[in-house]
Amino acid sequence: MYSDIMEKEIVINNAQQIWADCLKIIKIKVPEKIYQAWFAPIIPIAFENDVLRLLLPNQACYQQLEGNYVDILAEALTNVIGQNAQLEYQIQQKLSNKEPIKPFVQQSFDSNLNEEYTFENFIEGDCNRMSKAAAMSIAERPGVMYNPLLVFGDVGLGKTHLVQAIGNHVKKKYPEKNVYYISSEKFISQFVDAIRENAVQSFNKFYEQIDVLIVDDVQFFSGKEKTQENFFHIFNTLHIQKKAIILTSDRPPKDLKGLEDRLVSRFSSGLTVDVQLPDYETRLAILEKKIAVGNDIVPHEVVQYIAQHVTTNIRELEGCLVSLLARSSFEKRTIDLQLAREVLMNITRNKPKEASIETIQIVVAQHFDLTVDDLNGVSRKKEIAVARQIAMYLCKKLTQNSYKVIGQKFGNRDHSTVIHAFQTIEDLSKTDKKLKETLSLLEMQIGQK
Repeated sequence: MYSDIMEKEIVINNAQQIWADCLKIIKIKVPEKIYQAWFAPIIPIAFENDVLRLLLPNQACYQQLEGNYVDILAEALTNVIGQNAQLEYQIQQKLSNKEPIKPFVQQSFDSNLNEEYTFENFIEGDCNRMSKAAAMSIAERPGVMYNPLLVFGDVGLGKTHLVQAIGNHVKKKYPEKNVYYISSEKFISQFVDAIRENAVQSFNKFYEQIDVLIVDDVQFFSGKEKTQENFFHIFNTLHIQKKAIILTSDRPPKDLKGLEDRLVSRFSSGLTVDVQLPDYETRLAILEKKIAVGNDIVPHEVVQYIAQHVTTNIRELEGCLVSLLARSSFEKRTIDLQLAREVLMNITRNKPKEASIETIQIVVAQHFDLTVDDLNGVSRKKEIAVARQIAMYLCKKLTQNSYKVIGQKFGNRDHSTVIHAFQTIEDLSKTDKKLKETLSLLEMQIGQK
């Protein structure tokens, strides 16, 4: 009994000495009024295993510390205790609300992870090699390496797969850790529910027990001021306790509009990596992996064809393969290059911005056994004039360029000439079956370039 009391006194005495040393540093960093208002009332209550526990007088004190002075606290703790220093808060506050605070209902701790998203089935290439390496390092030592991690890139490039692979690896290697994946939209929805149910405190407590927090698409926090403020406090609480925070967005932190500067600063404080458009070899490997998993049979030249022509993102690449397999099954057709061309033609029709004026000119000139100079020249021979009008029509249909820009590309012609060409071909194609077939053929050929 006596030894237990002595040990407890030693813990308290150590905490008091450490906090006193921290205050010496903090006092230099903040104005006297701030020091007296928010730091002087704090009582150190324990120090064990590099964790300093502080008793705060109220919730307002906690919000001030985490909202404005977390960097100063972290610097003081590191200088006094070392790099492994951690901080825990205990708030001494009696509830004054007439209505009791309702708990945030969480039926069970479900990580929300897709078990199929693993490092083993994540296809690595030059486009994502650094991102995967960083993710694997974090999965091995969550909260220690690169904290926070922010992975950014366009839609459909594998960000969600990569960050969920971290979560699945941690769950397997450290089953005692709480891993939680959530989209930013779902987080916002949960927070709104917590406000409505007067359960924000319980909502925050739930998130503060998480060891690895994965938040997808943080750009959607834009303009949500209350959500940003609350997430900022959760972020700081987890970060100071060395809990792993993993984020994704569609752009780097500096380009995230509508977010508070302090939140952007937190997002930028760790490691930021990007995932880029996959190169041909990576696209080919992704398709082959998908085909092998499904035990499907697709000729190699068809796989190469899809990998060569679908360059937008992984999601669309896999979508083309699914469409190809579905068309083959529904129409009882053999999978060959012709079927692949038909599937891709439907996709390229919805992607006119991927074509270029130069490509269209080359394809049209070759089809009519002419040169690009013929199309851009002054000749009014019927065969050249018709080909020129068709090329102008396709340029307007398949690109985002204005009539003026298209006219400039065809020998500096006036925009009215392009308008006339477009309307002429548009009208003729409604009654001229041969012209309509020619236009379809040319669109397919342009989509294959």
